[in-house]
Amino acid sequence: MRTDESEYLPLRVLRVSDVCDLGGEFSSVGLFTCESKERCPFQECVPEDLELKQQLFAQLDGIMDDDVVLSSSSSCLLPSKLFAGLAHRKQCLVAHPVNPPYYVPLVELVPHPETAPATVDRTHALMRKIGQSPVRIMKEIDGFALNRLQYAIISEAWRLVESSACRLGNAGSMSLAVAPEPEIRYPGDEILLAGKEGVVSPGDLDLVMSEGLGMRYAFIGPLETMHLNAEGMLSYCDRYSEGMRRVLKTFGPIPEFSGAAAEKVHQAMCVKVPDDPAHLAARREWRDGCLMRLAKLKSQVQPQ
Repeated sequence: MRTDESEYLPLRVLRVSDVCDLGGEFSSVGLFTCESKERCPFQECVPEDLELKQQLFAQLDGIMDDDVVLSSSSSCLLPSKLFAGLAHRKQCLVAHPVNPPYYVPLVELVPHPETAPATVDRTHALMRKIGQSPVRIMKEIDGFALNRLQYAIISEAWRLVESSACRLGNAGSMSLAVAPEPEIRYPGDEILLAGKEGVVSPGDLDLVMSEGLGMRYAFIGPLETMHLNAEGMLSYCDRYSEGMRRVLKTFGPIPEFSGAAAEKVHQAMCVKVPDDPAHLAARREWRDGCLMRLAKLKSQVQPQ
Protein backbone atom coordinates (compact mmCIF):
# COMPACT_ATOMS: atom_id res chain seq x y z
CA MET A 1 0.00 0.00 0.00
CA ARG A 2 2.96 2.37 0.59
CA THR A 3 4.34 2.17 -2.93
CA ASP A 4 4.29 5.97 -3.41
CA GLU A 5 4.98 7.06 0.14
CA SER A 6 8.21 8.86 -0.81
CA GLU A 7 6.08 11.56 -2.40
CA TYR A 8 4.72 12.42 1.06
CA LEU A 9 7.92 11.87 3.05
CA PRO A 10 10.08 14.98 2.68
CA LEU A 11 11.93 14.32 5.95
CA ARG A 12 15.23 12.56 5.31
CA VAL A 13 15.83 9.83 7.89
CA LEU A 14 19.24 10.01 9.55
CA ARG A 15 20.79 6.59 10.20
CA VAL A 16 22.70 6.62 13.47
CA SER A 17 24.60 3.48 14.43
CA ASP A 18 26.96 2.50 17.21
CA VAL A 19 25.88 5.39 19.42
CA CYS A 20 23.83 3.61 22.07
CA ASP A 21 21.41 0.79 22.68
CA LEU A 22 19.33 2.70 25.28
CA GLY A 23 21.35 0.96 27.97
CA GLY A 24 24.78 2.22 26.99
CA GLU A 25 26.51 5.57 27.16
CA PHE A 26 26.65 8.23 24.48
CA SER A 27 30.25 9.06 23.67
CA SER A 28 30.10 10.94 20.38
CA VAL A 29 27.80 12.94 18.17
CA GLY A 30 30.16 12.78 15.23
CA LEU A 31 27.89 10.27 13.48
CA PHE A 32 25.16 12.89 13.07
CA THR A 33 25.56 14.47 9.64
CA CYS A 34 23.63 17.17 7.84
CA GLU A 35 23.61 18.45 4.30
CA SER A 36 23.52 22.02 5.62
CA LYS A 37 26.30 23.80 7.49
CA GLU A 38 24.13 24.10 10.60
CA ARG A 39 24.23 21.59 13.40
CA CYS A 40 21.54 18.92 13.15
CA PRO A 41 18.84 18.98 15.79
CA PHE A 42 18.45 15.89 17.93
CA GLN A 43 14.97 14.32 18.01
CA GLU A 44 14.44 11.76 20.77
CA CYS A 45 11.97 8.96 19.97
CA VAL A 46 12.32 6.47 22.84
CA PRO A 47 9.26 4.99 24.61
CA GLU A 48 7.00 7.28 26.66
CA ASP A 49 8.83 6.75 29.94
CA LEU A 50 9.85 9.85 31.91
CA GLU A 51 12.83 8.26 33.65
CA LEU A 52 14.18 6.75 30.43
CA LYS A 53 13.89 10.06 28.58
CA GLN A 54 15.51 11.96 31.46
CA GLN A 55 18.45 9.55 31.46
CA LEU A 56 18.91 9.91 27.72
CA PHE A 57 18.82 13.73 27.79
CA ALA A 58 21.20 13.78 30.76
CA GLN A 59 23.72 11.84 28.66
CA LEU A 60 23.18 14.08 25.64
CA ASP A 61 23.52 17.18 27.78
CA GLY A 62 27.15 16.37 28.46
CA ILE A 63 28.21 15.99 24.83
CA MET A 64 26.05 18.43 22.87
CA ASP A 65 27.25 21.86 21.72
CA ASP A 66 25.57 25.09 22.71
CA ASP A 67 23.86 25.49 19.32
CA VAL A 68 22.21 22.05 19.00
CA VAL A 69 18.45 21.86 19.52
CA LEU A 70 17.36 18.93 21.70
CA SER A 71 13.75 17.90 21.17
CA SER A 72 11.56 15.12 22.49
CA SER A 73 8.78 13.27 20.70
CA SER A 74 6.81 12.94 23.93
CA SER A 75 3.04 13.01 23.46
CA CYS A 76 2.14 14.36 26.89
CA LEU A 77 5.13 14.52 29.29
CA LEU A 78 5.75 18.10 30.42
CA PRO A 79 9.02 19.50 29.04
CA SER A 80 9.82 21.16 32.38
CA LYS A 81 10.06 17.64 33.86
CA LEU A 82 11.87 16.15 30.87
CA PHE A 83 14.64 18.75 30.82
CA ALA A 84 14.93 19.73 34.49
CA GLY A 85 18.50 20.35 35.59
CA LEU A 86 20.08 20.21 32.13
CA ALA A 87 22.84 22.68 31.32
CA HIS A 88 21.46 23.06 27.79
CA ARG A 89 17.80 23.36 28.81
CA LYS A 90 17.38 26.60 26.86
CA GLN A 91 17.94 24.52 23.73
CA CYS A 92 15.28 21.96 24.69
CA LEU A 93 11.63 21.59 23.72
CA VAL A 94 9.06 18.95 22.86
CA ALA A 95 8.39 18.42 19.14
CA HIS A 96 5.46 16.01 19.24
CA PRO A 97 4.62 14.35 15.89
CA VAL A 98 1.33 12.57 15.15
CA ASN A 99 1.07 8.88 14.33
CA PRO A 100 1.70 7.88 11.59
CA PRO A 101 4.04 10.85 11.11
CA TYR A 102 4.91 10.02 7.50
CA TYR A 103 1.32 10.84 6.45
CA VAL A 104 0.08 13.18 9.20
CA PRO A 105 2.23 16.34 9.10
CA LEU A 106 1.27 18.04 12.38
CA VAL A 107 4.03 18.63 14.94
CA GLU A 108 3.31 20.27 18.30
CA LEU A 109 6.17 22.50 19.49
CA VAL A 110 6.00 22.77 23.27
CA PRO A 111 8.54 24.89 25.16
CA HIS A 112 9.18 24.91 28.89
CA PRO A 113 9.57 28.20 30.82
CA GLU A 114 13.32 28.38 30.13
CA THR A 115 13.25 27.42 26.43
CA ALA A 116 14.88 30.16 24.37
CA PRO A 117 12.51 31.72 21.79
CA ALA A 118 15.17 31.10 19.15
CA THR A 119 14.97 27.36 19.87
CA VAL A 120 11.27 27.35 19.02
CA ASP A 121 11.80 29.56 15.97
CA ARG A 122 14.57 27.33 14.58
CA THR A 123 12.54 24.18 15.10
CA HIS A 124 9.45 25.75 13.54
CA ALA A 125 11.45 26.80 10.48
CA LEU A 126 13.02 23.36 10.12
CA MET A 127 9.65 21.59 10.35
CA ARG A 128 8.18 23.87 7.69
CA LYS A 129 11.22 23.29 5.47
CA ILE A 130 10.84 19.50 5.54
CA GLY A 131 7.11 19.64 4.80
CA GLN A 132 5.61 19.27 8.29
CA SER A 133 2.91 21.51 9.79
CA PRO A 134 4.25 22.80 13.11
CA VAL A 135 2.04 24.54 15.67
CA ARG A 136 3.32 26.61 18.58
CA ILE A 137 1.99 25.69 22.01
CA MET A 138 2.57 28.96 23.85
CA LYS A 139 3.10 27.38 27.25
CA GLU A 140 3.31 23.83 28.55
CA ILE A 141 0.10 22.15 29.61
CA ASP A 142 -0.63 18.54 30.40
CA GLY A 143 -1.55 16.70 27.17
CA PHE A 144 -0.56 19.69 24.99
CA ALA A 145 -3.29 20.60 22.46
CA LEU A 146 -3.78 17.48 20.34
CA ASN A 147 -4.25 15.00 23.16
CA ARG A 148 -6.46 17.37 25.14
CA LEU A 149 -8.79 17.56 22.14
CA GLN A 150 -8.46 13.84 21.47
CA TYR A 151 -9.16 12.87 25.08
CA ALA A 152 -12.20 15.16 25.20
CA ILE A 153 -13.63 13.35 22.16
CA ILE A 154 -12.75 9.91 23.52
CA SER A 155 -14.30 10.69 26.91
CA GLU A 156 -17.64 11.74 25.48
CA ALA A 157 -17.58 8.88 22.97
CA TRP A 158 -17.08 6.46 25.86
CA ARG A 159 -19.89 8.02 27.89
CA LEU A 160 -22.26 7.75 24.94
CA VAL A 161 -21.62 4.04 24.44
CA GLU A 162 -20.76 2.95 27.99
CA SER A 163 -24.26 1.87 28.97
CA SER A 164 -25.44 1.09 25.47
CA ALA A 165 -26.23 -2.33 24.07
CA CYS A 166 -23.60 -3.22 21.49
CA ARG A 167 -24.45 -4.55 18.05
CA LEU A 168 -22.26 -7.58 17.50
CA GLY A 169 -21.79 -9.83 14.54
CA ASN A 170 -20.31 -13.26 14.04
CA ALA A 171 -16.59 -12.47 14.19
CA GLY A 172 -15.74 -15.98 13.09
CA SER A 173 -17.26 -15.36 9.68
CA MET A 174 -14.84 -12.55 8.87
CA SER A 175 -11.77 -13.47 6.83
CA LEU A 176 -8.48 -11.60 6.66
CA ALA A 177 -9.17 -10.70 3.05
CA VAL A 178 -12.11 -8.48 3.96
CA ALA A 179 -10.68 -7.03 7.17
CA PRO A 180 -9.14 -3.95 5.53
CA GLU A 181 -12.35 -2.98 3.74
CA PRO A 182 -14.49 -0.24 5.30
CA GLU A 183 -17.78 -1.45 6.70
CA ILE A 184 -20.82 0.74 7.26
CA ARG A 185 -22.50 -1.80 9.53
CA TYR A 186 -21.14 -4.75 11.46
CA PRO A 187 -21.53 -7.97 9.47
CA GLY A 188 -23.14 -11.18 10.67
CA ASP A 189 -26.01 -11.97 13.00
CA GLU A 190 -26.63 -9.34 15.65
CA ILE A 191 -26.59 -10.14 19.30
CA LEU A 192 -27.65 -7.81 22.08
CA LEU A 193 -25.33 -7.57 25.05
CA ALA A 194 -26.90 -7.21 28.44
CA GLY A 195 -26.95 -3.66 29.70
CA LYS A 196 -29.00 -0.56 29.99
CA GLU A 197 -30.21 1.20 26.88
CA GLY A 198 -27.57 3.71 25.84
CA VAL A 199 -27.28 6.58 23.40
CA VAL A 200 -25.40 5.00 20.50
CA SER A 201 -23.58 1.77 19.62
CA PRO A 202 -19.77 1.72 19.25
CA GLY A 203 -20.07 1.19 15.49
CA ASP A 204 -22.45 4.10 14.99
CA LEU A 205 -20.34 6.28 17.28
CA ASP A 206 -17.34 5.82 14.99
CA LEU A 207 -19.53 6.68 12.00
CA VAL A 208 -20.42 10.00 13.65
CA MET A 209 -16.75 10.90 13.34
CA SER A 210 -15.66 9.16 10.11
CA GLU A 211 -18.79 10.07 8.10
CA GLY A 212 -19.61 13.32 9.91
CA LEU A 213 -17.27 15.54 11.88
CA GLY A 214 -14.12 13.97 10.48
CA MET A 215 -15.10 14.78 6.90
CA ARG A 216 -14.85 18.53 7.46
CA TYR A 217 -12.20 18.43 10.18
CA ALA A 218 -9.79 16.93 7.65
CA PHE A 219 -9.76 20.33 5.94
CA ILE A 220 -10.86 22.93 8.50
CA GLY A 221 -10.77 22.95 12.28
CA PRO A 222 -13.59 23.39 14.80
CA LEU A 223 -13.15 27.15 15.11
CA GLU A 224 -13.29 27.78 11.36
CA THR A 225 -16.25 25.39 11.19
CA MET A 226 -18.06 27.64 13.68
CA HIS A 227 -17.08 30.71 11.65
CA LEU A 228 -18.43 29.24 8.40
CA ASN A 229 -21.61 27.77 9.89
CA ALA A 230 -22.96 31.26 10.57
CA GLU A 231 -22.15 34.76 9.39
CA GLY A 232 -18.85 34.69 11.23
CA MET A 233 -17.77 33.68 14.72
CA LEU A 234 -19.73 36.33 16.61
CA SER A 235 -22.88 35.35 14.75
CA TYR A 236 -22.31 31.69 15.64
CA CYS A 237 -21.77 32.45 19.32
CA ASP A 238 -24.88 34.65 19.39
CA ARG A 239 -26.98 31.89 17.82
CA TYR A 240 -25.66 28.77 19.49
CA SER A 241 -23.86 29.60 22.74
CA GLU A 242 -26.92 29.02 24.91
CA GLY A 243 -27.52 25.59 23.37
CA MET A 244 -23.86 24.66 23.66
CA ARG A 245 -23.78 25.55 27.34
CA ARG A 246 -26.96 23.57 27.98
CA VAL A 247 -25.55 20.45 26.32
CA LEU A 248 -22.15 20.78 28.00
CA LYS A 249 -23.82 20.80 31.41
CA THR A 250 -25.10 17.26 30.69
CA PHE A 251 -21.63 15.78 30.17
CA GLY A 252 -20.84 13.07 32.72
CA PRO A 253 -17.79 12.29 34.84
CA ILE A 254 -14.45 11.11 33.50
CA PRO A 255 -14.79 7.43 32.47
CA GLU A 256 -12.62 4.73 34.02
CA PHE A 257 -11.98 3.07 30.62
CA SER A 258 -12.02 -0.36 32.27
CA GLY A 259 -14.26 -3.19 33.41
CA ALA A 260 -17.44 -4.21 31.65
CA ALA A 261 -17.57 -1.10 29.49
CA ALA A 262 -14.07 -1.70 28.13
CA GLU A 263 -14.90 -5.33 27.41
CA LYS A 264 -18.10 -4.32 25.63
CA VAL A 265 -16.35 -1.82 23.36
CA HIS A 266 -13.50 -4.26 22.76
CA GLN A 267 -15.91 -6.95 21.57
CA ALA A 268 -17.62 -4.49 19.24
CA MET A 269 -14.31 -3.39 17.73
CA CYS A 270 -13.14 -7.00 17.31
CA VAL A 271 -16.19 -7.77 15.19
CA LYS A 272 -14.96 -5.28 12.63
CA VAL A 273 -11.24 -5.85 13.13
CA PRO A 274 -10.24 -8.98 15.09
CA ASP A 275 -7.37 -8.22 17.46
CA ASP A 276 -4.91 -10.79 16.13
CA PRO A 277 -1.67 -9.37 14.65
CA ALA A 278 -2.56 -10.18 11.04
CA HIS A 279 -5.93 -8.42 11.02
CA LEU A 280 -4.60 -5.41 12.92
CA ALA A 281 -1.65 -5.06 10.53
CA ALA A 282 -3.93 -5.29 7.51
CA ARG A 283 -6.26 -2.64 8.88
CA ARG A 284 -3.35 -0.31 9.71
CA GLU A 285 -2.07 -0.71 6.16
CA TRP A 286 -5.53 0.19 4.83
CA ARG A 287 -5.61 3.22 7.16
CA ASP A 288 -2.18 4.39 6.03
CA GLY A 289 -3.19 4.05 2.40
CA CYS A 290 -6.25 6.21 3.05
CA LEU A 291 -4.11 8.81 4.82
CA MET A 292 -1.64 8.82 1.93
CA ARG A 293 -4.43 9.52 -0.56
CA LEU A 294 -5.92 12.17 1.72
CA ALA A 295 -2.52 13.87 2.01
CA LYS A 296 -2.31 13.98 -1.78
CA LEU A 297 -5.81 15.45 -2.04
CA LYS A 298 -5.06 18.10 0.58
CA SER A 299 -1.89 19.11 -1.25
CA GLN A 300 -3.97 19.66 -4.39
CA VAL A 301 -6.87 21.64 -2.91
CA GLN A 302 -5.51 23.39 0.15
CA PRO A 303 -3.48 26.58 -0.35
CA GLN A 304 -0.12 26.52 1.39
